Amino acid sequence: MHHEAKNVAEANNRRGLTLIELLVIAFILVVVIGLMLPGILKSRESSRRTRCQNNLKTIGYGLHNYHDAHRVFPAGALSWSKYPENQVAAVVAMIPFYEQGSHYFAQYGSWKDADPRDASLRIPLFVCPSNTSATVVRDRHLGSMSRTAGDTFGPLTYVLCKGPSDALCASPYSLPRSERGPFDIDFRCNMLDVSDGLSHTIFIGEGVTGHPWEICQGAGCTETVANQLTGKTWVPHQPWIVPHVNTEHDVAKAGPRASQFASTMEPMNKNPVTDTMIDSSAHSDCRSSVDAGPHSTSNFRSNHADGAFFLFGDGSVRFVNDTIDMAVYRGLSTIAGSETVDAF
Repeated sequence: MHHEAKNVAEANNRRGLTLIELLVIAFILVVVIGLMLPGILKSRESSRRTRCQNNLKTIGYGLHNYHDAHRVFPAGALSWSKYPENQVAAVVAMIPFYEQGSHYFAQYGSWKDADPRDASLRIPLFVCPSNTSATVVRDRHLGSMSRTAGDTFGPLTYVLCKGPSDALCASPYSLPRSERGPFDIDFRCNMLDVSDGLSHTIFIGEGVTGHPWEICQGAGCTETVANQLTGKTWVPHQPWIVPHVNTEHDVAKAGPRASQFASTMEPMNKNPVTDTMIDSSAHSDCRSSVDAGPHSTSNFRSNHADGAFFLFGDGSVRFVNDTIDMAVYRGLSTIAGSETVDAF
C-alpha cells in the first residue's frame, strides 16, 4: 500500500514541458529546417537540370537517327504553297526515331487530324522538369482550327533554332547563309550544309512556358500584352504537336503567342518573351527586324539560373550562360556564318 502511494505521488510530481521549453524546441526545429531547406531545393534543382539535359540528349539521338535514315534533318514545319498550314512539326517527324518513340504516338498527315488523346498527351521527353506551366495547354483558338484534335495539347519546352534572323518568310532559302539556322518553315539542311561545324551550331534550345514568363508583341518589345477578356497578361506556350505560327489575323483573334521556333536575334532569357508572328501580307519579305522586316520570332528562355541548355549539332548538350556575348551567341546559331566562336 505504501509503495502504491509513493508511485502516485511521483506521478503527480511529473510535469509537462513549459511554454518556454516548447518555444525553444520549435525555434530549434525552424533553424534546422531552414538550414536543410536550401540543400534540399538545390538537390531537387540539380536533379531537374540533369533530367532536362538528358531529354535534350535523347532528342539529339532522334535527330541524328532521322538524318541517318533520310540524309537530311527534318524541316522545322511544312507549310506554304506545298502543304496546307503547318502540317508536320520537326519534333513529330522525329518521333519514330527516338528511343521507344513508337510507343508515344501514331503519326498523322496534319496536326489538325490528330486523335485528341494523342494531342493532349504530355510526353515527359518534351518537357524540362523545371518548367512551371500546367501539364497541358488549353487553346481554344487552335481548337477552332483543328478538325479532330480538340483544344487541349501537351506542352513543348524545347524549341528549334532558326538562327539570328527573326524573319519568317515563304522562301527561307533566300536568306543569306550567314543568317540561316538549322530549322525553318519548309527548310531542310543536312550535315554538309553546316559548314560552321556541328559542334559549333545550336540546333535546339530551351523555350519554357507559363509563368513567371510573359509575352509581348513585336521584335524588341518590352511591354506585356493583356487578354482583353480576362485582363491577365499572355504567357508563352507551344504544343508539341502544333507547328502553327501566328499571323497578324491570329493575334487579332487570340493574342500573341510563342512557337516551336526561337531566334538569337533577341537575348536569351528576355522577359517578356518576344512573340512569334509572320506577317501574311508580306510573306515574301525575308528581311530580319534589324533591317525593318515585319516578322518576329521568340527568344530562348529557361527556368535554370543564369542560362539555358542547348543541343548542338554533334549531339552534345551544353549549358550556355545568358551573359554570353551576343555576337558569339548569334554566331553559334548559324549553319554557315563562318564566325569565330572560340570564345565560347
